[in-house]
Amino acid sequence: MTRFAEFQKYFVINASSTSPVTQRLKENPKALISFTLMSTSYAGGQTVTFLDSNGNPVYGPLEFSTPFSIKETFRDWYSVTYTGPGIVYVFLTEIVPVSDEDRITLEEMADEEIRTITGAVSVVSPLDGNGNLLVDLATPLPSGTNTIGNVGIANPLDANGNLKVDIESSTGLTISGPLDANGNVKVDLETPLPAGTNTIGNVNVANQPTVTESQSVTEFTSLPYSVPANGRVVFQVEGTGGTATISFNGGTTTYQLNGGNALTNGAIYEFSVAVANGDSFTISGATFIRGFFVSGVMAT
Repeated sequence: MTRFAEFQKYFVINASSTSPVTQRLKENPKALISFTLMSTSYAGGQTVTFLDSNGNPVYGPLEFSTPFSIKETFRDWYSVTYTGPGIVYVFLTEIVPVSDEDRITLEEMADEEIRTITGAVSVVSPLDGNGNLLVDLATPLPSGTNTIGNVGIANPLDANGNLKVDIESSTGLTISGPLDANGNVKVDLETPLPAGTNTIGNVNVANQPTVTESQSVTEFTSLPYSVPANGRVVFQVEGTGGTATISFNGGTTTYQLNGGNALTNGAIYEFSVAVANGDSFTISGATFIRGFFVSGVMAT
């Protein structure tokens, strides 16, 4: 389900052939717009050009020799320049997606309709003579004097400028922050620690490669492990209080882990190493937990 907030507005652009008018279409730079732009009269050449936030044309100029209607949906356009003579009416909805994924989905749904208009066209302004928005009530107010209290329109943004999200059902819902009171990231252990005092040694976290669609990740839980292709191995071990080594290809090449420093007994460590097709390796001096082979990635 695509999530977004929308705000509707209406305005009129009146321009001559010698004085084009540029009208801003959206207030929020992150918003998309859907609109209908309609001309109801014709007195010469008319052009319409849509611009980005830097004033560069992104679509147009469109030239018309008759009254016309332009309907666009989900466009990332900032403003429009209209050259008359004549008047165009703009009925616009400003759409603010909740996430980047929602924005991409809406942009993929973008559509366009441009057509000329024949015959008389009547456009009813949504504003009354005082500039107030006309409202058609589903249930008429009773005759006589009626008092309507203040109508509050909530700001869709919170104090930090983030878009508020209304959760449809909030019964029993608790959202916890990812940080504890000291600003440290909370960690949910798959196997709970036993009751009482527990000591966890230093945890080395290596920068891991980003896996793309053309790469694959294979988990393995026993050693020795034979590498099926060029790539990278990420593995986790539990310290036993001494130093640990990694040996390749039956022990012909051995290297120390953790810079040759002892691995704290019971602590979890994670290491990463580049491997070539056909390599096999094993670990000594620590308890192997599990590993992951990432194909096609040699560097971190």
